[in-house]
Amino acid sequence: MMSDKPGKPAPRRERFNPNALRWDGDNLEPSLERLFRFTVGKAESSIRWYDAKSRPKKRWAQTLRVTAILATALGGILPILSQMPLAEKASVLFNPAWASVAIAVAATALGLDRFFGFSSAWMRFMTTQMHIQSKLEAFQYNWMQERAAWGATPPGFEQAQAMIVNCANFAAEVSKLVEDETQAWVSEFQNVLRRLDETGKAQIAATATGAIVAKVDNGANCADGWRLTVAGKSPQHHRGESGVVSDVFPGSYKVTVSGEIDGRPVQAETMVQVPPGGIVEVPLTLA
Repeated sequence: MMSDKPGKPAPRRERFNPNALRWDGDNLEPSLERLFRFTVGKAESSIRWYDAKSRPKKRWAQTLRVTAILATALGGILPILSQMPLAEKASVLFNPAWASVAIAVAATALGLDRFFGFSSAWMRFMTTQMHIQSKLEAFQYNWMQERAAWGATPPGFEQAQAMIVNCANFAAEVSKLVEDETQAWVSEFQNVLRRLDETGKAQIAATATGAIVAKVDNGANCADGWRLTVAGKSPQHHRGESGVVSDVFPGSYKVTVSGEIDGRPVQAETMVQVPPGGIVEVPLTLA
């Protein structure tokens, strides 16, 4: 364990140089030990990395998931509470609109979890860490078994070659686990970006503005023209038999036309549904 006391330097980790290993008779055993420590150290370093990185992922995943659960539950309870008026004031306890806010909070929490990949990363990190730990323990037991086979005699060249192969195979297995986890992260991130792009395009298409074309068959009879009013839009003055209101978002609108024919006020109105990016013609007759 590193000391926290000032002035006491941390112990320096021995740098491993495979080219410095010597494989002649007297150096076989110490070289194998150095190779073993290096191979185990790399695996343990990967385990520590995944353990350290999984902790904040776990905290965020649990926080966002609990938030989503509580907000969803609150969204289901609020409409019921809104039907329970206070006896003294005869008013509701809660506005039912808060249920929509709670559901939106739950959806946002889940969306953040999916975008940043907290839950999936936590599970990937734990799984990879456990797999590396399992393979490390198997490798260590196998190494001890090989060492026991030496007895009191130093290892021979064939034994040394077999143990070097074991180290190489174990290191390759650890690297493959890390590579698979990284590839899973890349694939997940690409899928998230693709879904976000598709969602963004769908939202743009769903909110594309359209237009309302009012066709007033007796509009020409209004000597001073007629007024076209669409809910949420400024009134427009038109002459003739048609008028257009552009930049209308999708939804239901009340369309009203009014004017004077032979000094008599006339009016017509109707409800229209404007689809995303659609142009709606509205036939009207002033009366």
